[in-house]
Amino acid sequence: VWSDFGVRGEGITVASIDSGVRFEHPALIGQYRGNRGGAINHNYNWFDVYGDSPTPVDSGNHGTHTMGTMVAAGGSPAQPAVGVAPGANWMAVRACSARECSEVDLMLAAQWLLAPTDLNGENPRPDLRPHVINNSWTAGQNATWYAGYTAAWRAAGIYPIFAAGNTGNQNGCGTVQSPGDYADVTAVGALDSSDRLTSFSSIGPGPGGRLKPDLTAPGSGVWS
Repeated sequence: VWSDFGVRGEGITVASIDSGVRFEHPALIGQYRGNRGGAINHNYNWFDVYGDSPTPVDSGNHGTHTMGTMVAAGGSPAQPAVGVAPGANWMAVRACSARECSEVDLMLAAQWLLAPTDLNGENPRPDLRPHVINNSWTAGQNATWYAGYTAAWRAAGIYPIFAAGNTGNQNGCGTVQSPGDYADVTAVGALDSSDRLTSFSSIGPGPGGRLKPDLTAPGSGVWS
């Protein structure tokens, strides 16, 4: 896409529901939507439903890692961009600890992203909703409790991305996790350095025989 179409994500805002983001990471701060030429404004760009930090932080490192996969830019030819869309802006919701997310926090995150607010939770601005929401969490199989939120996102013009899950495919098919098994989201699986599906990456069929994952991308043993 970079070479054939000249597209690196310019004009797009990507949101993350995860363990947060260390926004001052040198590969990420330039793409943070709250960075206005060096003046930082977290209103409408950050929501910490899990904790109470007024600035973007990470409960562990997972959210920073996934945001890097999305938009991380490089500072020099010796340090090239590693993000899929380094020209995009990002915003984030911390709805998870280092290892888990509660259903209530995930619901609050989904609602906030439809109409982001200021840091006081006031003055909602649906015009500042993201174009894409990445979700690297799963909720088991056949879990429909998030379906209303993905439907609302789609109705608002937001594109939902979910992990297919890490429960593996070595024991056969039918391991894809929710909400990645929904018809209105794109579920992503992980490939290894040989372009083969990793042993931990979940696969379909999903409900009704739905083909999943929808896409696969490098996800394990691919970095040098």
